[in-house]
Amino acid sequence: MKCSMEDRFWRKVQKTAGCWLWTGSKEPRGYGHFLDGRKIRKASHVSWEIYHGKPFPKGAHACHDCDNPSCVCPTHLYVGTNFTNQQDRVRRGRHNFASLTHCLRGHLLSPDNVYQYGNRRRCRVCLRMRGKKYLQKMNAKGYWKSGQSHGWRLRKG
Repeated sequence: MKCSMEDRFWRKVQKTAGCWLWTGSKEPRGYGHFLDGRKIRKASHVSWEIYHGKPFPKGAHACHDCDNPSCVCPTHLYVGTNFTNQQDRVRRGRHNFASLTHCLRGHLLSPDNVYQYGNRRRCRVCLRMRGKKYLQKMNAKGYWKSGQSHGWRLRKG
């Protein structure tokens, strides 16, 4: 006797006091995969569909309130856009550069060596080096800086 897709799905879930953990196949970052008979789908999307009784919105993301990628508890999931998902990562400090202590050139990212604008951090030493390099490049081309408001001028001669 064939079991339903829903039965197969819940057999791969370990329910704990908090999160419901996916025990089936996962991608390297921990998000679950489920073969629904036709194609491989995200386990969190299938869980959301079973709970809500309607298809998961096309192009949307299943965002986790619990911040656990292998959780498929439908009450921990909400539908979001790519933007809301990225903002959630930044707010929780899980974005790619949240834990960086040094820039790519090895300078310490201390509070007095970081220029911050919006959600971005830049190394002040590297910014100064980049500015000097640009100045040298422009001078080599025959330009000179005529002042703050006048911009670059070509040398005559």
